Amino acid sequence: MTVYGTIAEYNPFHSGHKYLLDRMHMNSEDSVVVIMTGNFVQRAEPACMLPSSRCEAALRNGADLIIQLPLPWSLSGAQNFARGGVSLLKATNIVDTLCFGSENGNISALMNIAQALREEEVVARMKSYLDTGISFANARQRAVKDFYPGLSPILDNPNDNLGIEYLNALLDFDCNISPMCIKRYGAGHDSNDIGATASGKMLRKLIQSGEEVLSYMPKTAYEVFKRDYDMHRVSGGMAAFENIILYKLRTTTAEEIAQAPDVSEGIENCIVSAARDARTIEELYSIAKSKRYSHARIRRIVMSTFLGVKDGDCDGLPPYIRVLGFNERGRELMRSLREKAELPIVTKYADVKKLDERAQRIYELEARAADIYALSFWPALPCGTEQRLRPVKLRSDSPVEMPGDEENKPAKAATDDEDDDAAFNEVERKPEKRERRFGRRARNAE
Repeated sequence: MTVYGTIAEYNPFHSGHKYLLDRMHMNSEDSVVVIMTGNFVQRAEPACMLPSSRCEAALRNGADLIIQLPLPWSLSGAQNFARGGVSLLKATNIVDTLCFGSENGNISALMNIAQALREEEVVARMKSYLDTGISFANARQRAVKDFYPGLSPILDNPNDNLGIEYLNALLDFDCNISPMCIKRYGAGHDSNDIGATASGKMLRKLIQSGEEVLSYMPKTAYEVFKRDYDMHRVSGGMAAFENIILYKLRTTTAEEIAQAPDVSEGIENCIVSAARDARTIEELYSIAKSKRYSHARIRRIVMSTFLGVKDGDCDGLPPYIRVLGFNERGRELMRSLREKAELPIVTKYADVKKLDERAQRIYELEARAADIYALSFWPALPCGTEQRLRPVKLRSDSPVEMPGDEENKPAKAATDDEDDDAAFNEVERKPEKRERRFGRRARNAE
């Protein structure tokens, strides 16, 4: 049996994600561990659906155990994003193979680039290009082209770029995880094209405009989405935060912005100046962007400032394993995880109290971001959703579950301790309990 690991956002879960997971399940005994971003994703935007819902959709379509990538790494550039995800896969001590999607589809070519980027002359050439004022991505591609012209076109591809960072992280950590890439098919990353498939970006546009997305999602993933959509549990996206972010930036000093990750060379002054003139968030990004400061980098700095993520929060690696959910096969992985994991495992709020100071700081950031994320819904969700969040636990034959009234319950007490297997079985009894409760209320009303 092979335990695959992959790193994803599922924003939202679509047919391309299903294809990748199916390829990792070619052998029926294999299983898949997913590292998934939480309330905010790498493009520095709120996720279109709650983490629990995206987790559920993935569990119904091939994922077996899902672990959350903490906020500072979710909002990072490709290098830190990859290091955070790969370090968590390594820390499980149960993953054999790291798998990712690739436009090129040739793992040897990608590994050649990863190794080239570690060579002293390539690194020196890249630094010399950076000194001319161009972006990191352009400097890296030019340096590779100078020494390996046949490989440099691969760096034009966004998924290949991220895959190369995964490979670099594997090399840095010297871990016993083998890499594997699967060639992507259908719509490209961030593509606006619509055909048999659609990119996550296009799906989010269709969702925001109220258009039908069934043909681009697996049936069970669509059922999760439709349930949430009907219950007003789909995020309004950046549009819900636009004026709030502009307000935050117009009342924040350059010195405060400079505390965010990835700030250098006066970029904070550009953002402060842009915030005074911009009337929309996209206009702010456009004004602040330059050949040195990419659009993506500006977005991440702005969102980090908005959420209170500081530069030091990205130091080191994620300090705990936050379990978002698992299915019946994943329950076996959970048993192995508890035996072999190198990091503390968090499945409930009580576990947080056992973490060290740095880990609690990361969790507090996550909880505060969840409270802000709750404002992107209409009507807004209450605070405390992160503290109340428990792993999604599904049996293979479970129907799509309706969310209960968890958001209206108080956070679990720090002394609460619940066994995973008991909780797994408890999920099956909850619908019956709710029916009895509602029945009593109905009789009382009569």
